[in-house]
Amino acid sequence: DESMPEQPPGGVGGATQPSAFGAYSAARLQSIRDKLIQQVQLLHMELDRHGGAERLVASASRGAGSEDAGDSLPLQAGMQLRERRMAEFSVDEVCEQLQALGLGQYEVVFRRRDVDGSRMMEVDEGELASLGVDHRMHRASILRMRDELA
Repeated sequence: DESMPEQPPGGVGGATQPSAFGAYSAARLQSIRDKLIQQVQLLHMELDRHGGAERLVASASRGAGSEDAGDSLPLQAGMQLRERRMAEFSVDEVCEQLQALGLGQYEVVFRRRDVDGSRMMEVDEGELASLGVDHRMHRASILRMRDELA
């Protein structure tokens, strides 16, 4: 009897013929992986800056009712750890916040212009535009972040 041969797993051609969907999926997965790696690296930098994971765990285990609960390190958007106000941030810390917002493309100019936390407290939308933050929504996000950390 003449029956149709079985198709290999994955349909005609099996895994040997890459599809457009497969190539897109692989590229998307790599992009997600790269972003996760970047976030983990930022988290490690923050942990190191704040005394390491042991201090974070000790602080969390003391709980909100402890006398030094104000020393705890709450997680912020983008997994950034925060203890101080924006006005006290260094240029590096301002740039970390830009990265957490997904606006790392502005880091170079912020570093070149030495934009630290005290300077951030003085900038307005016009000055952000002069720094090269061309998108109105990007300027709004940066100002909102600044105000939330004020």
